[in-house]
Amino acid sequence: GMFDKGVQIGYLHLVDGKKENNVFKNIFLTFRGGRTYNYFVNVLLTSIFTGLWSLLFIIPGIVKSYSYAMTFYILEDMHKAGKEVGVTEAITKSRQMMKGHKFQLFVLDLSFIGWGILATLALGIGWLWLVPYIQTTKAEFYRKLAANN
Repeated sequence: GMFDKGVQIGYLHLVDGKKENNVFKNIFLTFRGGRTYNYFVNVLLTSIFTGLWSLLFIIPGIVKSYSYAMTFYILEDMHKAGKEVGVTEAITKSRQMMKGHKFQLFVLDLSFIGWGILATLALGIGWLWLVPYIQTTKAEFYRKLAANN
């Protein structure tokens, strides 16, 4: 989870236009600059919360995963701003930000199904291009939401 979130934040940096964007450095981004504790706790808590919501059937877990989708982007923005981040503060802000926008993100995810099928039919090699496209699109989605809030 920590490595995945590092790559996710790396794509946010790409969207922000940072020139030093290196995929291999981004994999370990969550372990640098005093981020480790906050990222680890938030990865753990979002997994636990989503898992617990999933116990109420699967649909509430899916809905909550969309509520928590912007947590790590918010965490990175707070870290860049030098703000002290509480344990569940980024999760709470993500829930507030996603009110009324969960369905938009769901439709955005659905739009990648066809590309996913094509990437798989290409013996999986297509995923090398599709994953960065998806991650960049989600980072842009976050920037658009953050500008509106």
